[in-house]
Parts: sequence; structure tokens; C-alpha cells
Amino acid sequence: MAKIKHKNVKFSPEEMGYELPAELDFKKLKKMGRGVETVRRLVERSKHTISLDADVAKVFSDSESVNGILRAIITSMPKRRTGTHG
Repeated sequence: MAKIKHKNVKFSPEEMGYELPAELDFKKLKKMGRGVETVRRLVERSKHTISLDADVAKVFSDSESVNGILRAIITSMPKRRTGTHG
């Protein structure tokens, strides 16, 4: 019987420092596959991504600055009334 050759996998420093999100359900990993790429796909799927137009993206350097401005706008908005009519 032929000996099985294993491929050595090398991880980048970025990959070695990657922290798994606390909300990651390890039970799903069995169904979806293994490895760094599978984890990346799961994490990306859990994010809410919105694209900015180029002129807007020039103003904001990162997602934290965008979120900060949006939170400020939200707090200045009038409260919506909820409930039944009347």
C-alpha cells in the first residue's frame, strides 16, 4: 500500500493571530468544511456589508468613522411612534 503524503500547510502571521468570533457555532463547521477559508466565509457571511460611493469613501477612513457618524444622526432623529393607530 502506498504511503499517504501530507501537504504541509503554512499560515501567515495574520492567519496565526486570527481570533475566532465568540458567536461562531462550531457544530456548523462540520457541515461546511474545515480550514481558514471556511472560517473566513462564515465570518464574512455574518457581517452586514454596505458599499459606499467613491466620493463618500474618500471622507471616511474606516468603518468606525462611518458608524460614529451614523449613530450621531440616529440619536438626532425624532423618535418614531410605534403601536396602533389612534
